[in-house]
Amino acid sequence: MIGFLARRLAWGVSTLAIFVSVTFFVIQILIPYDYSVHYIRAPIEVRQEVLERTGLDQPIINRWATYMAGLATLDLGEAWGGGDVFAQVVSSMPLTLVIFVLGGSVAYLIGSWLGRVIAWKQKRALSGLTTGLLVFVSSLFPPFLVFALIFFLTGPMLDLRVALGLPVDSLDLWRGRSVDEQEVASLVGWAATAALIAAIPIRRYARRERLRWMVGAALPVCVLAVAAGLAMSGLGPLAVDLFFRADRTVNLGSGSPLIALIGFVMLSVGESAFVVRTGMQAEKHADYVLVNRAKGLPEWVLRDRHAGANTSLPALTRFSYGLPLLLTGLIVIEREMMLGGLSTLFFDALQAVDVPVIMGVIVLLGGVGIGIRLILDVTQALVDPRLRPRSRR
Repeated sequence: MIGFLARRLAWGVSTLAIFVSVTFFVIQILIPYDYSVHYIRAPIEVRQEVLERTGLDQPIINRWATYMAGLATLDLGEAWGGGDVFAQVVSSMPLTLVIFVLGGSVAYLIGSWLGRVIAWKQKRALSGLTTGLLVFVSSLFPPFLVFALIFFLTGPMLDLRVALGLPVDSLDLWRGRSVDEQEVASLVGWAATAALIAAIPIRRYARRERLRWMVGAALPVCVLAVAAGLAMSGLGPLAVDLFFRADRTVNLGSGSPLIALIGFVMLSVGESAFVVRTGMQAEKHADYVLVNRAKGLPEWVLRDRHAGANTSLPALTRFSYGLPLLLTGLIVIEREMMLGGLSTLFFDALQAVDVPVIMGVIVLLGGVGIGIRLILDVTQALVDPRLRPRSRR
């Protein structure tokens, strides 16, 4: 097993190096001008100083070698506009991470459940209607989806703020606080991740003991426990306000992250639903399903514990492959809603031709994709004995 992990880790590092190298040269080729264009009206001495400071006076091979050497030590370099790139990327991640983790988890759970139910019911009307709706929602253009969600949900969100006792203007809630939005967003992100991790063993225990109610209640109970902890710490109203943002002047933008979360789930849910439905259609006629049905097992046990278990790995694999693309779509959604996060950092860097920051965000996206692939490979090897490497004599 150690050798398997070492080989997969070596594959991940080499793949990331190739990805970063190709991206580096493509960016240098596609951008028709460099950072010194901001000083085009300045004297030639000033422009030459900018070129030397940013390293643009060096050959592209030398710049690539310098960047790769820094990347080996997790040094993403200095932004040409000022500041450390790694620090800027990390400080922009909390809100994006919260929406990505929560949205991806909710989309996978809902999609896998829909896929199992649609395939098991054998009702053409239900299958056709649900499939058409999923295809329509998953293929929507993200900016149009954001526009529609804001148009229909802004009013109910403001009414919900009033019902929860939050002020209409978010600034009234944050003024005079000793914590800022990024700190609270980071805390919410880590708390949500802890809730998801805690729900996994609870769901496995419930399935083993055939406690159907606990399977569905595990995740909501863990989330409610985290919410209660935030409320007891006094950060509950601030955490809730992060999802019901209602003012344009605050740091995280004017849009509601909850609307962005809903949009991200809508774009992501179809992927796992289609894969699970296809797998369930093949599994429901298998011999072991007929035998267990003859033994008197309930239909939900056959669907979720037997046939559903055999479709979970393919669905999780296909869904994980699409996560980097979904993360890119989330950045577009954040940009349209002016939420800040990685979207603001990335698009501002594009406008300023700040290549180190652009590379930093792209390296993060590539690293997330490769990291998810490595975690998935290890998970598959642990769950499926057929995929485990066999020791040689």
